[in-house]
Amino acid sequence: MDNDNINSKQTNNDYTSYEGRQRKHGHRHSSRKRWIYILLVIVFIETIALAGVLIWGTKLQQENQEHFSKQKELAQLVKDEKTELEAQKWEFNKLKTEQAKTCLPNLLQLKFDKVLEINKEYVKNGIFMLAGKKDKKYLEFKLVLQNNTQDNVLPNIDVLFFNSMGNQIGSTQVGYQKEETAPTRELLEKGEVRSYDGTFEINASEGQPEFIMIKVKNVK
Repeated sequence: MDNDNINSKQTNNDYTSYEGRQRKHGHRHSSRKRWIYILLVIVFIETIALAGVLIWGTKLQQENQEHFSKQKELAQLVKDEKTELEAQKWEFNKLKTEQAKTCLPNLLQLKFDKVLEINKEYVKNGIFMLAGKKDKKYLEFKLVLQNNTQDNVLPNIDVLFFNSMGNQIGSTQVGYQKEETAPTRELLEKGEVRSYDGTFEINASEGQPEFIMIKVKNVK
């Protein structure tokens, strides 16, 4: 009887131990499935997020390409318009110069900071420069005289200034000036080369000088 009880208890203990192991194994199996499920969910979410990022990046790249293409087209359009405007401006200036010279054939077109060939009697050439401030500008110039005659001459020159439309906007005198109280009679001897400086104040309302006319007067 005691052996039967012992065997019965041993059997119960074995069953209890087996059941415990089964429960423990089942618990580990359940926990593993839960972690696998969580990992799958994380992987799924990351995949969706990555796909979203890729789609957004592709869309952004397309938008950037379209924006760059539009910028390129706009830049080319601006360049073409600028080229056309420059061509029209050049043509307008050409026609303006031709019109002014037709009305006044003795006009010389100014080229600032460059030597302007004049070659009128003893006036060889000149250079004209813009000076002053924005609201008050001057035209400074230097004339080079050269006496190639056999006689001495007394320089007396009128420099007339004209705007882009060929309208005279002022003049100045170089050399002998009759209105002076005691004019200095500086003779330009034969073969002599001498330079004279002069200035002209620009009136903004009349426009900037673009042409000049040189009048050489003989003074006895």
